[in-house]
Amino acid sequence: MKKYILEITAFVCGAAVMILEFVGSRVIAPYLGTSTFVWTSIIGVILASLSIGYWWGGKIADKNPSHATLAKAILLGGIFISSTAFLQPFLQIITTFTDSIRLGAVFASLVFFTPATIAFGTVSPLIVKLKIKDIETSGRTVGRLYALSTLGSIAGTFLGGFYLISLVGTTKILLGLAVVTITNSLVLFYIFKNKTPKIQTLYVVLLILAFFPNWNTYIFSQTSSTIIEDKDTDYNRLIIYDNFERETGRPIRIITNNIEIAQSGMYIDNPSELLFEYTKMFNLLQHFKPDFKNTVLIGAGGYSYPKYFQKKYPDKILDVVEIDPGFTELSKQYLNFEESERVRIVHKDGRIFLNKTEHTYDTMIIDAFPSHFAIPFHLTTQEAVKNIYRILSDDGVVMVNIISSISGDRSKFLQAEYRTYKDIFPHVLLFQVRQINPEAAQNILLVALKSPETPSFENSDKTMQSYLELLWKDSYNPTLPPLTDNFAPVEKYIEYLY
Repeated sequence: MKKYILEITAFVCGAAVMILEFVGSRVIAPYLGTSTFVWTSIIGVILASLSIGYWWGGKIADKNPSHATLAKAILLGGIFISSTAFLQPFLQIITTFTDSIRLGAVFASLVFFTPATIAFGTVSPLIVKLKIKDIETSGRTVGRLYALSTLGSIAGTFLGGFYLISLVGTTKILLGLAVVTITNSLVLFYIFKNKTPKIQTLYVVLLILAFFPNWNTYIFSQTSSTIIEDKDTDYNRLIIYDNFERETGRPIRIITNNIEIAQSGMYIDNPSELLFEYTKMFNLLQHFKPDFKNTVLIGAGGYSYPKYFQKKYPDKILDVVEIDPGFTELSKQYLNFEESERVRIVHKDGRIFLNKTEHTYDTMIIDAFPSHFAIPFHLTTQEAVKNIYRILSDDGVVMVNIISSISGDRSKFLQAEYRTYKDIFPHVLLFQVRQINPEAAQNILLVALKSPETPSFENSDKTMQSYLELLWKDSYNPTLPPLTDNFAPVEKYIEYLY
């Protein structure tokens, strides 16, 4: 083992950096989302930190190229990784002090990734210095070591992305990664007969914490809430908690991937009753298409609307397109959802479904928010809307839930999306869920009608009429261009909401 320990070390440290990147993105996601701004910050900070580590490691390698120095650098990296498992309260502080996703993501990435990544960046130059024995074979040696480090990064990428995140909680992964890297450090100390630092207590504590059951749940905290579940799936970190509705005091259960907003939920004393006002307005589809027979919902979340649909429309079919099977399983386990012949689930990306489905639907609802306030950009473009138009029946209706203001800077995304639908559908309507200042952000329902006939805005049902009266009656003439697959700056427009 001694002969190949440096090669093994290069592989392990390469894997550690990539696993840290993937897991770190999941820790940050509930606070800042998973937008391109967040991933840009993570990748940029990690590359910058590695660069500093390479430079610093090169200087150390020229002054003190010992195995003990290498072991200490890895030990330091492992300790920094273990500390990241407890940084979530700090991330909550960031969201309190800045409304800028870009600034918050950069700052969070600096704190979360920089110390450990710089430490691991010093490893490669030190290993190269220790392995080079002959100038004639130095190129081969350097190439082999960097290839092994890169192979480690590849292994870490697939291990973290395909398996670890969906099988083990983020905190356990971080603590386990710290255990692995510190073990690597201790092995180096032992093999090369260096004096081992007195870290046995820390090591034992990390081992215990890494295998402590449901550790993620103990890390997350939310004022006046009772945490039921905190679980990572292939697509989300999902948090389920119980609380009380502010207005009525009724007990509610929330499922979310963002601690700042309640993504989906239910009344515990009546699980099929709709909790959020905007979901109640989905019934407008019945006004515009009274004889509808089937509906497709893209973005199920906690399956609150499918539960309501099953009860309200016993003779109609609902297809639910939800990308994350984890959402489905947790909804069945904790939010009283039961699958039936009338509610059919398709676990698929919404855009892929739109591209490929041959089914025709009378009505469609799009309520997809992977993080914060942004609809996935590929569901907002002309190409996606053309497929929506294609699969709707001749007088079909689509409704899109959008978080925006009607006017002002906060309306940029709504303007672009309205223009996108208006270029394809003959009638596009906007409904405010609340009649408030048009420059204030709230849920806006965009309704597009495939029929060219002028719709009616009168209904004998008082509740339905109250929804119809929330129609934005003023003319709407957006100045922004439509969104396309080639150019859809959704995150840029959504940033104005903060």
